[in-house]
Amino acid sequence: MRVIIPFTRLDPRTARLADEHLPGHHRVRITAGDDTGYWRVLLGEWRRTGGLLVVEHDIGVHEDVLPQTAVCPRHWCAFPYQVAGTVQPALGCTRFSAALKATEPDLLDVVGQVSGDGLPAGDWRRLDVRLAAELQARGYRMHVHSPPVRHFHGYT
Repeated sequence: MRVIIPFTRLDPRTARLADEHLPGHHRVRITAGDDTGYWRVLLGEWRRTGGLLVVEHDIGVHEDVLPQTAVCPRHWCAFPYQVAGTVQPALGCTRFSAALKATEPDLLDVVGQVSGDGLPAGDWRRLDVRLAAELQARGYRMHVHSPPVRHFHGYT
């Protein structure tokens, strides 16, 4: 399973915890201001064989993330985290199985064309919602792991 951390600005706590708990992870820089860069990174990763674990730039993983996702039999799973006052799963710490990627090779192509919700196609600000909606439309349900991971994003 390939583990990636896409980022424009990598939180140092995310980096430290990834170094500790995600050996061999890949940090993928996205140019600040490139609103479709995150989608393009995921599109490229989708075309690679094998499973994929995405950890966003402001997520603090714990020691259970890699072991749980490595053996999870579900195609789509995630660890929840605090988002604006609620704990919920999103794209911040999500694993996609190799079988899902092989069975749904056009998924990221389709997701990258979605618009009409106030933002242009491929925009990072709707990527999680658009991806989840397309997976659900194709009959997949997210499996949620515990305990939650940390979210270092500060909401004002």
